[in-house]
Amino acid sequence: MLLLRDLAAGESSAFDDLCNLFDQRTQDGNDMSHYDELLRKALISIESTFQRRAVNTLLSGRDGMLPTTAETPTTETDHFDLVTWLVILAQ
Repeated sequence: MLLLRDLAAGESSAFDDLCNLFDQRTQDGNDMSHYDELLRKALISIESTFQRRAVNTLLSGRDGMLPTTAETPTTETDHFDLVTWLVILAQ
């Protein structure tokens, strides 16, 4: 979050040319399939890392515990809220 704040420091508005390019590439946000796929891949990575760490915890000693279902991340997109996003585009 600090990175986003630092990038926006001193800027009073969005960069119109970049916003227009993003709108053009996504048909004004109607085709977000590319970004949905990137988000899906990020969720898969988070879930995989969590599972690997959970297994390592179980194997590291007698006090290891399985996380509850509520504590386990999932790739299901309806289980989280996207609060903000940053798109980096090559010109």
